[in-house]
Amino acid sequence: LSATTGLLVRSAGEETGDFAQIVVDGRDVASNARGYNLAALAPDGQLLAQVTFDTHADAAASEAMADWLAQWPDGTIIAGAVADEASNQLSQAAVDALARTGVATDLRGRFRWSHAFVGVRGAAPGTAVEAAGLLQPATIAVG
Repeated sequence: LSATTGLLVRSAGEETGDFAQIVVDGRDVASNARGYNLAALAPDGQLLAQVTFDTHADAAASEAMADWLAQWPDGTIIAGAVADEASNQLSQAAVDALARTGVATDLRGRFRWSHAFVGVRGAAPGTAVEAAGLLQPATIAVG
């Protein structure tokens, strides 16, 4: 991110607030819908795209999310926030695609957990800035 770009990502499972926010320079770009709310940003912080995948109720959402993540070139910043619930239909392909952005957290078996992250396409698993948990919202800030 550029020195002037600020990024705040907040997530809350259903019991702890039920929201997803991806705030880029003071503007929330997330749709705040159930599942994974994702934003792709250029290295300078410019928003390239925003989308939501309901990996709770839609059996096809995980594969669609994996495909969406795979389209971005290495170096693309991926920010994500889960609203309500995202584990029910989450597939190995989706978990692997998130890992290719540096994300280490696998929400499978973690019903209604909060999960917020900022990673970089092509980064090693575990290198994303992330927070996750059941009993409280997850918040991270970059920049």
